Amino acid sequence: MKLSLCFSIIFIIHGRDLEENLLRKELVGTGFINIILICLLITSSIAGLGLYLDIVWHHNIPFESFWSPAHIILYSGVFGSALLLLIASRLEGWNYIFGSVRNIRFLPGLVYPQPLFIAALGTLIVLIAGAIDERWHSILGGGESAYSWPHNLALSGGVILGFAVVSIINRVKTHHKSITMIGWVLLSISFPIVLYRYIGYLVLPYSYIEELVKDPILSSDDAWLEITENILRYNVSANNYIFSPFAFYLMTIIFLYPISTLNLSSSHGIRYRVLEYPILSSILIYIGSRYLFDYIMFSMGYRVLWFTHIAASLIILGLLYDVSRRLLNIGDLYIWIFSVIPSSLIYMLMLGYEPAKMLFGVIGAIFACISSIYITRYILSSIEDLDEKFIVSIIVLVVIIPLVLGSVDSFLRYGVWVFPPTP
Repeated sequence: MKLSLCFSIIFIIHGRDLEENLLRKELVGTGFINIILICLLITSSIAGLGLYLDIVWHHNIPFESFWSPAHIILYSGVFGSALLLLIASRLEGWNYIFGSVRNIRFLPGLVYPQPLFIAALGTLIVLIAGAIDERWHSILGGGESAYSWPHNLALSGGVILGFAVVSIINRVKTHHKSITMIGWVLLSISFPIVLYRYIGYLVLPYSYIEELVKDPILSSDDAWLEITENILRYNVSANNYIFSPFAFYLMTIIFLYPISTLNLSSSHGIRYRVLEYPILSSILIYIGSRYLFDYIMFSMGYRVLWFTHIAASLIILGLLYDVSRRLLNIGDLYIWIFSVIPSSLIYMLMLGYEPAKMLFGVIGAIFACISSIYITRYILSSIEDLDEKFIVSIIVLVVIIPLVLGSVDSFLRYGVWVFPPTP
């Protein structure tokens, strides 16, 4: 009896030690996974910063080889993300981070939880686009348009990577406050840079484009001069009352709508007052970071891209949405429409639109708002379910949009439709 009792005590103590050791190992492993995930969010944001610097670079320096400083920063962030994702595929314990989630085989030997699968897909697309872009630059001798097919393909990969960050935040928000906040801030800084790159000159006033045409350095590059002159010829700029408000709010809501679905203020352990106004807070983070980057670039002697009509319209939009969401008992779609109308009026007033043109602009902005909400719902749903809708989303983002935009770019440069676009 005594011997049995002794064995029982030893077993209980040893069992507790074993359980504590296992728990300690789990915590250490989970801590390492947290570090990998945070670093992945940072490298993705570095890629977004590189894209912004590339835009600034092309508005100051004629077209050159693929290996520009901005490209090096951009693809360093992408390569960093790829390396972290390779490490992540070898780690176990992602269920402690994401909860119950599907594991998906991405490539032979690479298995990822669902949010990281989306990130790996976006990263791979950007890397493939980068390889094609390097060859594109070589063929053209550096005279490549900013809206070429490889650039559009890379942007599509960046958009997918941005939606992967949304998926990551959604998965970790109930358990990991620090990762949620880091992801939300970095998403607010970098995701709009990728999306606004799609609309390019559609947010730039004529005066700015004329400045580019007359620039003594840029005008020495025939390829750049052709593009900017064609922008003026076809009236494609922020002063175009048909295209500009529609394009601006289409891209804006595609970014902001996922933020509104995160419900960060109700997440476990997160009690920051700022998250009660998620859209306005996210917009202010974006504007603040852009002004900081602009100030740094301007102090270095570069021409910067920021305009007050963008900042003002975004702030009005975010303020109206967050306040209306708290006070009005109406559907979310109607709150977005209600917020877009005054915001679009501010956007057009600051650009000097005539009253008749403003009416068309508001109608376009409302249509863009409704369209972008349904588009984003479709993409978010397809990413969540990974069904046939996901395949359609990827085909549209990776094949149709890059080819169409690349063909439009070829038309603006050469005056003929080329599909698919060729150097």
